[in-house]
Amino acid sequence: MTEDRKIFDVATLGNYTKDTIVTAAGTQHADGGGVNYSAHAAKALGRRVAAIMRLAAEDFHVVRSLEDAGITVFATATPSSSLMRLEYPTDNPDERILTMADTAGSFTPDQVRAIDARAFVISPSIRGEVPIETIRELRKKDTIISADAQGFIRVRRPDHRLEHVAWPEQE
Repeated sequence: MTEDRKIFDVATLGNYTKDTIVTAAGTQHADGGGVNYSAHAAKALGRRVAAIMRLAAEDFHVVRSLEDAGITVFATATPSSSLMRLEYPTDNPDERILTMADTAGSFTPDQVRAIDARAFVISPSIRGEVPIETIRELRKKDTIISADAQGFIRVRRPDHRLEHVAWPEQE
């Protein structure tokens, strides 16, 4: 970490997800993604927070909301945000069908190289969103790295449904 760059307490990393939540009570839309939720949580704890995210330009209201909360945002505009559909066919919240119609893509090492933080929270929605090369770039830093495992074992099938599959790089 260099002295001329701002050092954050926490930097969150992940794609914004535009969520459609379907239950027996109806359909709701929500601004989702682990990057969004973890950034707000860290800020609520009084931390200096950065959010590193990818999303469609049409969804930059999320960037403004984070900035209004005092969070520094490093946003990359993409052709689409990650479009997540969460269907709950019963009242049991553990029974759900997840589909992802589109994705905001993958992070590159360049997107994290110039950002310094005491801790990085990696919150991908699916495998490939934060490739191993980007994680290796973070490992070069003097920092704590926390990663949400679901984004490494959850994969998008050709029919867009999400399923859990063993993560080959976990070793």
